[in-house]
Amino acid sequence: RPMAAFDGKIYEGNLVIGVVTAVDYTLSRNRSLNPVVGSKFSPSVFEGTARINGTLSAYFENTTMFNKFVNETESSVHLFLPDPTSPTTSFISIYFPRVKYNGASMDPPQEGPIVQEMPFRALKASTLNAPGGTKVNTNLYIQRSNF
Repeated sequence: RPMAAFDGKIYEGNLVIGVVTAVDYTLSRNRSLNPVVGSKFSPSVFEGTARINGTLSAYFENTTMFNKFVNETESSVHLFLPDPTSPTTSFISIYFPRVKYNGASMDPPQEGPIVQEMPFRALKASTLNAPGGTKVNTNLYIQRSNF
């Protein structure tokens, strides 16, 4: 079933932001196929270090998020997208436990609200508790409810 962004919530630093206009992120796994002598094929796909970069766009209401960039303060970003027919039991949750903003830009329009764009990089978490009590070090945690 489709998830509804209109019914969803976005948390930044554990506080709900109701004025987010967009969130985009890219996960790059940096895999490689290394050549070997005497074969046309690589013996395996070699895993690289995962990197996540994204951009959070929100209405500029105050300097709180901007100051996180200026002061190089770590934060977190959590997206919660519910199923409109049963929001408490069917949802997708995307969580970046540690992010650092690496920019802050805005282009004030002639009229209307000012949107600030905050590019971020997800950092490796330190001892995040996954379901089942396992400790993991990750920069992205995706949870899908049991539909």
